[in-house]
Amino acid sequence: SNQSPYIALSQPFVNQRQSITQLLKTYRRQMIISLFLSTAQQFCGQACVINYAPYIFSLSYGDNGSVHLQTLSIGFVKFAVTVIVILGIEKFGRRSLLLVGMILISTGQFALALAFSGLDWNSDVFTNGIISHLALPGALLVVCGYSMSFGPLGWLLTSELFPTEVRARALGISTIVTYLCASMVTNTFLTFLSEIGASATFATYGLLNAVGIAFAFVGIPETDGKTVEQIDVSLREMWWWRVDARHLQFENDYGSMSTETLRPEMTGTLSRHRQRQDESSTSGMKRIQSYLELV
Repeated sequence: SNQSPYIALSQPFVNQRQSITQLLKTYRRQMIISLFLSTAQQFCGQACVINYAPYIFSLSYGDNGSVHLQTLSIGFVKFAVTVIVILGIEKFGRRSLLLVGMILISTGQFALALAFSGLDWNSDVFTNGIISHLALPGALLVVCGYSMSFGPLGWLLTSELFPTEVRARALGISTIVTYLCASMVTNTFLTFLSEIGASATFATYGLLNAVGIAFAFVGIPETDGKTVEQIDVSLREMWWWRVDARHLQFENDYGSMSTETLRPEMTGTLSRHRQRQDESSTSGMKRIQSYLELV
């Protein structure tokens, strides 16, 4: 055979690229939900509350021994709620736990925003000492909400949305996105504190999570006890995906039809559409093969 050995070696990588592209195309709705969970679980701000808990409590309560006890209380609450969720997840349902948990996270972030609204950053002194005590309840609500929603459900929902043959790739993509978002949030938290203040920072996290609640309500179905096919049917029945499907109406209605069955004015448009699809699916492989032949 005259085929270059480099082309033969590159074939698995081309096939891998095509399989990921096919995954994104075939399970588009599921991938959007998976990427949403990967992003929202970081931008809800829970990691910042845990990582900087001593700093947050020292600002709101002062440097005294109670700061260590308050920080430890976060760990106890996180452990207790996680155990309760593990024992009762089949009873409560994934969707209910996700929504309730996200609501608690938003409530906690707004409580933190209110707690730091009276802080004078020039002197690190609270003008209203009473509302500063909302910092601990707010932090506990954030941790509690995360432990019953994104903590256990982020990976569970992703695994239940996809069939076994593509589940590993979907989880791999979600993992990459999760760590990228975690790095962004952690590295920008202190910058936001110094630039816009703690109150505005926590309020921003609360607003982002509130937007996530709206999407979860209209776009994430219950997956407990359902097969992948049943979950796909539930997705199609949800309001968000019914609206989203209108943008794909051309593909759904005309993608499998022959040009003879269409109106004359649609024939040229469909032909160009199919031609672009064919070109995009083969252009990547041709570029790699051309390069390797030169090598």
